[in-house]
Amino acid sequence: MNTRKKFFGMNAQERDAFFASEAVKDFLQRTRDMAMQKRTVTGADLTIPTVVLELIRENIESYSKLVSRVRLRSVSGRGRQNVMGAMPEAVWTEACASLNELDFGFSQTEVDGYKVGGVIYICIATLEDSDYDLASEIITALGASIGIAVDKAILYGTGVKMPQGIVTRLAQQSAPSDYPAVARPWEDLHTTNLITITGKTGIALFQELARATKVIKGKYSNGAKLWVMNESTYTDLIVEAMNINAAGAIVSAQGATMPVVGGDIVVLSDDIIADGNIVVGYGDLYLLAERAGATFARSDEYRFADDQAAFKGTARYDGKPIIAEGFAAIGIGAAPVTSAVFPGDTANDATLAALTVGSLALSPAFDADKLTYTATATGTSDTVTASPKQARARVTITHGSKTYPNGAAIKWNSGANKVEIAVEMGVSRRVYTVTVTKS
Repeated sequence: MNTRKKFFGMNAQERDAFFASEAVKDFLQRTRDMAMQKRTVTGADLTIPTVVLELIRENIESYSKLVSRVRLRSVSGRGRQNVMGAMPEAVWTEACASLNELDFGFSQTEVDGYKVGGVIYICIATLEDSDYDLASEIITALGASIGIAVDKAILYGTGVKMPQGIVTRLAQQSAPSDYPAVARPWEDLHTTNLITITGKTGIALFQELARATKVIKGKYSNGAKLWVMNESTYTDLIVEAMNINAAGAIVSAQGATMPVVGGDIVVLSDDIIADGNIVVGYGDLYLLAERAGATFARSDEYRFADDQAAFKGTARYDGKPIIAEGFAAIGIGAAPVTSAVFPGDTANDATLAALTVGSLALSPAFDADKLTYTATATGTSDTVTASPKQARARVTITHGSKTYPNGAAIKWNSGANKVEIAVEMGVSRRVYTVTVTKS
């Protein structure tokens, strides 16, 4: 591992004080202890000390281009953030006259805290080395993983078990059924703030980009506009802005800010935002809530051949655009993309890929999201086979008071026979039911 000249920007005195902290020493020692056990440590999750968490936050910002650009708030439990309503104009009056009352019309937006994280592997040699190397490995790995996931969620998060993304909100065509009564009045923006630009190049393209900003409202922002795109889109804009100056040199008017209308350009990976797509708006009108209690724990995975221990690192976030009209999504050449693919939560996937009861026809036909079925049997027994989507999922099959192995034959009684197939994976449990009628 490469040794840092400075430990995440600390000078020598700050670094020494960091590692002298009892909380940090205890955290690193317990990390080593968990790794050497080479098994899951039930109930022994390590809450990351505040001083370490602060460095992870800073490192998240090294990998996340958007965390430092939005309104980041720490909350405990479910939190509410006050949001300014219609902002009235102050009233001029005599120097000694009474002041007029201003009605700011505050509303509230509610945020929770959803877990983001995954498994990281740390070399046993690093665990056995200095605190300096171990802490660097943990902070870097967690910061990189979480930072990338948070950026994607800020733009395209589904709002289900993760933050709601800016573009996701703009694409809504009706208010969600659970939209809070205390929140800002919901507004349909999908026809005004999702913008397509086609057939434009050069200055005409930049004119259309400038016109697109007319729909975004920055009245409640105290910041500048952001233009979020990927490297390919940014390069295309540089090319479109090229010309030859008086000295005969090829130059481009496109730099780190958008020409004429202004606003910083934030370049993300094409894994996060697609080619030709731009999200523009005021970052401080997006609320990102960070819950206390990031944890670090031993996972049940161990790479013996590579001599690496596995750890799971998690943090908790929620977020949403609190004033959605402060943003727009632009598609160059095609309509803007309004969704993204997120890694599946396979660690908690308790669905079945297939379910068969001998050769009987299930009604309705099997669907992983349908839990109740019927079938008719003429024989005395049939084998019940359940194939979970995740190989490590646990399957339990019961008929009456008896439990059967997966793939075992079940003998039918006359009349209705209720068979329950329970699938468990992580914290999820799903029960499929087949009622077999013996004719």
